[in-house]
Amino acid sequence: VPAGWSSVPYGTALGNQQVWVLDDHLEPCPEWVSGEIYLGGRGLAQGYWRDEERSTRHFITHPRSGERLYRTGDRGRWRPEGWIEFQGRDDGQVKIRGHRIELGE
Repeated sequence: VPAGWSSVPYGTALGNQQVWVLDDHLEPCPEWVSGEIYLGGRGLAQGYWRDEERSTRHFITHPRSGERLYRTGDRGRWRPEGWIEFQGRDDGQVKIRGHRIELGE
């Protein structure tokens, strides 16, 4: 990460993985344009264990490519350096000491 960054980098994909920043129409966002972060690739889970509703909400098939993607609920944007800048969540979820907490609860 370049020195002087004031925000949190999301990271980069590992081998056999893809990271996408997509708009509401599942189109790729250009640099500096915020969208939802999606993950794809060979290691993508089939869904949540015994939770069909949650699986249906978070695991989608891209309408054009046919690729299965995971909706992270994270917001971000591509930077010119090739990094994704994390910009928050679509929901009120945070992690505290590794545990997911819904702020509305």
